[in-house]
Amino acid sequence: MNDEPIICEVMEAYSHDAVDLAQEYCGETLDFSEESIETVEWCLGRFHESIPKGFFGNLFRRGPSTEEIEIVARVFGGYIGEVYRKHHGGEWILDDSIPGATGPIVTLHQSNGGKFFPTMKVYKRLTAGPEDNVWAYYRVLARELDKSGNEQG
Repeated sequence: MNDEPIICEVMEAYSHDAVDLAQEYCGETLDFSEESIETVEWCLGRFHESIPKGFFGNLFRRGPSTEEIEIVARVFGGYIGEVYRKHHGGEWILDDSIPGATGPIVTLHQSNGGKFFPTMKVYKRLTAGPEDNVWAYYRVLARELDKSGNEQG
């Protein structure tokens, strides 16, 4: 069975969930422009700040569960990937060739042959903090594609 059409539909649905979540939680509008990834970064910063830090933070304040963090990562990872696809092309794939992975990983294959993992990047942003800035990440991906000469507009 070919899972690509299904995963494409799922990631597209997640991207629309991100629009709703950004409006509800952050009061921001996402419009699928490349610049909207900067707004996503800001929203992810708010989510990151809501996660208790350290022993006492976890003891006295309930933050989002691991499952909730994973859902936010899928939703905003889907949005980032869909923005990328809209502007540069690419295809969602369930990739089971990633070394060390325990199962297939949702991957966006770029038109230049590269691949990236927006959901994993968002998860890192949520858990590690601003050093995993998704706006900077997105700009690097777009710039690398532009340099390769394979941009699909």
